[in-house]
Amino acid sequence: MVTPSASRRDRVRAEAAVWLTRIQRETGVEESRQALQDWLALDPEHRLAFQQVTETWEFLPGAAALMSPQHSAPARSSRGSAPRRSAVRPALVGLGLAACVLAAVGIMVIKGGSVYVTEEGQHRAMTLADGSRLTLNTDSRAKVIYSATERRVRLDRGEAAFDVAHDPAHPFVVVAGTTEIRALGTAFVVRRQGDRVSVTLVRGKVQISGAGADARGAKRVLATLTPGQRLQVAPQAQPQLDTPSIEMVTAWEQGEVIFESATLAEAANEMNRYGPIKVTVDADVSGLRISGVFATNQAAEFAAAAAQLHGLRAVPREDGLDLQR
Repeated sequence: MVTPSASRRDRVRAEAAVWLTRIQRETGVEESRQALQDWLALDPEHRLAFQQVTETWEFLPGAAALMSPQHSAPARSSRGSAPRRSAVRPALVGLGLAACVLAAVGIMVIKGGSVYVTEEGQHRAMTLADGSRLTLNTDSRAKVIYSATERRVRLDRGEAAFDVAHDPAHPFVVVAGTTEIRALGTAFVVRRQGDRVSVTLVRGKVQISGAGADARGAKRVLATLTPGQRLQVAPQAQPQLDTPSIEMVTAWEQGEVIFESATLAEAANEMNRYGPIKVTVDADVSGLRISGVFATNQAAEFAAAAAQLHGLRAVPREDGLDLQR
């Protein structure tokens, strides 16, 4: 019997907890009920996880009906009525349970949106409430805020891959510092390092705006990307457009880093994003080149390969290895 991995179970339970809080917040919204039913029908694990985070159906009035494909919207009284106290208290317990599950996997539901966080060496994928997919790379933080008019994600640090569900009525907007990316039904990667931002388009179309405004007061459009293009934005510099290898840009989603004639300094800096073992490179060898595929959690193997390739020494130090002649 094949059982789901712990990381997959955690992710599915986190998604279930997000659904729990969404349904509680949007009680009576039929679109939310239908979306939850669709999510439950995708995989038996979804149904099990939803049962676990709600513990009993009393925690979420009407949830049992949502598990059934034949569910229908509850009849409403023409006069309406206030929620009974007995229904409100279990709902609060359910929300508390959801918060515990979310905290365990690096997700925080807060007023005004949900915050997703990964620690160094982690990467995590999740499905958002509209069906879009968000994948965070190592040491990243994103806040998701959905409103009646748009879907907005703020990338505070790190790197994120987006696979956006098509919904023209609700634009999908990613904000990274002063850079804003607007997309419809597309897939792209955003990387933020302080004030430096890069956007790589995998599929579809995105429009990128930056600091400043045009004559009408709208944000200044920097570029509209086509698949395969990347725009790099930095303060006091002209935006740079290029066409990197999409395989290289997205390799981290499979736990890999791909180098193609990178300098040892560049490669070491990239490997150092992912784990406690840090690789330093002496200045006199930092410009030597390396190509290859390395696991993100194998900095020591990377250092050993670089040393063998160029006849260097990988000298141990307190928190890692130093490449030197």
